[in-house]
Amino acid sequence: MFTLNSYKGLLFLDFDDKLKHSENTDYDYISIHHRISNYSFKKIIFNFSNTRYIDTSHLCFIHIFADYLTSRKLEVEIWSYHKDLKNLLISFCKDTNLHFNEKTSDFASGQTQKTSFLSVHHSKLSRKKRVIDIFGSVVGLVILVLTFPIFALLIKVSSKGPIFFLQKRVGLNGKIFLILKYRTMQLNAIKYQSQVINEIGGPFFKSTNDPRITSVGHFLRKYSLDEIPQFVNVLLGQMSLVGTRPPTLTEVSQYEFSYWQRLDVKPGMTGEWQVSGRSNIRHFDEVLKHDLEYQKKWSNLYDIKVIIQTIILLFSKNSGSI
Repeated sequence: MFTLNSYKGLLFLDFDDKLKHSENTDYDYISIHHRISNYSFKKIIFNFSNTRYIDTSHLCFIHIFADYLTSRKLEVEIWSYHKDLKNLLISFCKDTNLHFNEKTSDFASGQTQKTSFLSVHHSKLSRKKRVIDIFGSVVGLVILVLTFPIFALLIKVSSKGPIFFLQKRVGLNGKIFLILKYRTMQLNAIKYQSQVINEIGGPFFKSTNDPRITSVGHFLRKYSLDEIPQFVNVLLGQMSLVGTRPPTLTEVSQYEFSYWQRLDVKPGMTGEWQVSGRSNIRHFDEVLKHDLEYQKKWSNLYDIKVIIQTIILLFSKNSGSI
């Protein structure tokens, strides 16, 4: 991914021409930190003068690694960056003390603009997919408006707390957004998650008999009615009707390098994982497998097929929210 060079108190991480994931690619920022510790330096330089392409896995790794270094009081400065990379890192690293050396940005002026600097899955470029999302979200919002009085009353009567549940999720290319759902758990349920047994292996949480779920919450989850408010996220372009499952910040913080590939497409209200035995999934690697399969198979017709399969599944005996 990069080579290390030291010069006059500066430690340069000279990133490669193409930062692209492969099956043999695996990075651990803690082990990389140990390598860095062998050098004497005052400042770490992330140098992108040679970089022409970066995929989501590397972009997110760079973000996490920079955050890891700065949390240990190490100064990190970005050199020779492409404007797209700067914008993305700024959006990622709002709480990270990163410095962009404007004097070196001229190095990036010679980088080709004919191709995208950041990897973009072809589903993101499809206008038809966006039209389908808008149409579907409008229909969904009509359902939301018509059913809201009933669900709102049931939620308020069943337990104390707000009607809606808002949570930060990680979307396309690692961008963070607020997901909107009907509340199905008791108030402050997140605080008690550590007391509930996780039935899924990997950075993913699922408990079939979670005691934090309210009686009304069980009903809403059984038919995925708690997800109806997510049509707002779809209309805003933060999600799609069909895509990968939107991870939480806690999940992402535990990601292995290969897991970041999930974020090459927009997260969806449904997807490959949901129509391929979502209640039977027992390890995060299965989720990843389904998400990558979706990326390979994607077409607008395939999206429509998944939507139809999801509707059928919701009213079957195997219905149940993941």
